[in-house]
Amino acid sequence: MTIPEPRLIAGVLRDGTRVTEYHYAFYRDGQVVGRLGLYGSDTLKLEQGGMERQFFLYFGHDWLIRSLLKLKQTLGHTGDDYTFVCGLVEGMLRVYETQPDVRGHQRYLAIADHREVLKGGLQLPTQKIAAFKGLVLFADLVVARKLDALPERACPAITDEQVLTLTDYLQAPGSGVTPESSFAEYLEQKIKQHPPVLPPGKDYVFCWGIDEESKVNHQTAAEYAKSTGGGVLGDSDLGRFIDDLSLNPASHPEFEEMVTGLRTFMDARGALPLNGKYRAMLHDIMWTAGRGPFMEAAIKRGKPLVAYVNEYSDDPEKSAP
Repeated sequence: MTIPEPRLIAGVLRDGTRVTEYHYAFYRDGQVVGRLGLYGSDTLKLEQGGMERQFFLYFGHDWLIRSLLKLKQTLGHTGDDYTFVCGLVEGMLRVYETQPDVRGHQRYLAIADHREVLKGGLQLPTQKIAAFKGLVLFADLVVARKLDALPERACPAITDEQVLTLTDYLQAPGSGVTPESSFAEYLEQKIKQHPPVLPPGKDYVFCWGIDEESKVNHQTAAEYAKSTGGGVLGDSDLGRFIDDLSLNPASHPEFEEMVTGLRTFMDARGALPLNGKYRAMLHDIMWTAGRGPFMEAAIKRGKPLVAYVNEYSDDPEKSAP
């Protein structure tokens, strides 16, 4: 089984807490066998005389544990549940092990409240609960500092002015495959080559945000699509192409060059993408660009569109379910 780099989205919980959404896909023999949506947070911590950025992926929901166990059944895994879950979660973290755009010392931790884990049907070794005072640590991955890395620093949100500057850059010659082309042209070409549409007969399922129970709507949409024979954006040709950019980077050297160009441009202006992931930023731009055509294709079918959407803000007066 292979796991591409997840889609990263800045999210907000119902109480206004800012988080990062992680949208994972799992492939076997070139086919998607499962999807998972969860959220996490990050912080800077002084470790051994240096700054370490710690990313926490939160698996502390019973429904999330049940989803992991369903994937075990889908894969036909015959080992014990706890070993499977730990191995799968470790694999989810390891997608960042060889990231070419890692900056600084980074640590990824997959954690969960043991009560939610047990509620989800996963039995835990007693010592695992006691060792972390009620928290379960499924996996822990450290990505060492690169020799050419910049000093670790905070990752504030990109300002509106920086967004405009980045938009201009990505539409200008030099940001694309050749010095004469732009990333915007590359994206337009790829959308034509890999249209964000589903095969005939499949129902379209749309999603955005995190619901009132802190469940990532990507997870709900994926579960619904699987149970009804429908599909989400990730099931389209464009979705599979974006995943392949991560699974087979050697087959897309031009994309890696654009990632390097983006990193150079942003570093020169003191800007950092979400979680410091430059490649994920370009991926997300591609996912976002595919949403419009995906919905248009759904509407043209003349059938109802199923959508799971919540929009919250860190300003309670602006939040809306």
